[in-house]
Amino acid sequence: MGVSKDDVERVARLARIGMAPSETEGILRDLSGILNFVEQLRDLDCAGRDDNDLQSAVCGLPERPDTVEFCDASTITGNAPEKVDNMFVVPKVVG
Repeated sequence: MGVSKDDVERVARLARIGMAPSETEGILRDLSGILNFVEQLRDLDCAGRDDNDLQSAVCGLPERPDTVEFCDASTITGNAPEKVDNMFVVPKVVG
């Protein structure tokens, strides 16, 4: 899938992203690389695989165990400066 300089400029204009003319070539190269990677993903044979298998194969992630042991909620929130019903209380940051 080819991307042209005009495509990059059009997408930047539609997204209302300010872009200097000197940035166009770098963005074109990055976008082309991303689209080439997506094309490679399309070619993967995913039949008979679940999502976790695919993530491990594509990203080189280690396989996760089926179960993970966690502490109980009171242990996790034990050092919290403020908590209510085993939940962290955090300061309000919006509005």
